[in-house]
Amino acid sequence: MNRTHAPAGRDQFGAILTVTPNPALDITYQVRLVPGEVHRVEPPRRRAGGKGFNVARVVAANQHRAVAVAPVGQAQIAAFAEELRQVGVGAELVAVAADTRNSIALVDADADQVTVLNEPGSAPTTAEAEELDLRVRDCIARYAPAVVVIAGSLPPGTDSSLFTQFTRYAHDAGAPCIIDTSGSALLDAVRAGADLIKPNAEEAMQATGATDHLTAATALLQLSPNPRARALISRGPDGISLFTKGSEVITTARPGQRLSGNPTGAGDAAVAAAAVGLADGLDDHALVRLAVQWSSAAVLAPLAGDLGPLAEPESITVGIDTLPHKIN
Repeated sequence: MNRTHAPAGRDQFGAILTVTPNPALDITYQVRLVPGEVHRVEPPRRRAGGKGFNVARVVAANQHRAVAVAPVGQAQIAAFAEELRQVGVGAELVAVAADTRNSIALVDADADQVTVLNEPGSAPTTAEAEELDLRVRDCIARYAPAVVVIAGSLPPGTDSSLFTQFTRYAHDAGAPCIIDTSGSALLDAVRAGADLIKPNAEEAMQATGATDHLTAATALLQLSPNPRARALISRGPDGISLFTKGSEVITTARPGQRLSGNPTGAGDAAVAAAAVGLADGLDDHALVRLAVQWSSAAVLAPLAGDLGPLAEPESITVGIDTLPHKIN
């Protein structure tokens, strides 16, 4: 298989390494969307997409080393590698035969709405899946990452236990693992002992069948064998809450004002903040504040993976709530 990667060796010790099993070509249109009408639009912005790539971009933009691992279509791999190089992200891309899927965002600034059309992607061959597995293990050994982030959906035909596998590789190397996914893969990630999961409230409720984010977070962490597992639950304009297994304390941060823009990369920016927070040893208050600061800035940027103006940290409200009992 063809490879595109940063120079070999351990020169990037302490990098934040992201894995994106099902990347996309992000295509973003700015359009005032009127259903049933013909629209004349400006050419869209195209870039390497997928949660792990977006996380890596934000990490690199904030002066931390970032390395991104992903399977990418042979037709797109050179462009993806060059784009990542330009923004300071180390590219560890596994070439696959099928074209990388499209993810189309229709951003209607006037209506403050974003419509996203996500293609499912293509099933990898056995050889391609094995090559990705080998690359993940090799990169964890070579880069000795401070944190491993596994983010996004799985391609069709891929078992959700893939997240369990990658979590084990991170833990075997002594690196904490953050996972941002949904559905059965989220449940598998929790059972694998991921150190931090970052679903949004809807994903947490769908995975557990709970009707509120408090019950959902509690149910997820009760499944974890990791005694210090954490759940970072994003709730849109209502902020972000951090739950910890073994504790009844919930740390919640909220932006100082309601924001309008493109929210598609906000969750990825929060994951980037969590990764940097774990790498830098931030306490819960500082970590959640940073997650809200970066995710709010992402809403103000035109494209997922970028940050707009950062709010002053003092403008973000951080508070403590408590559950009736600690999460065992």
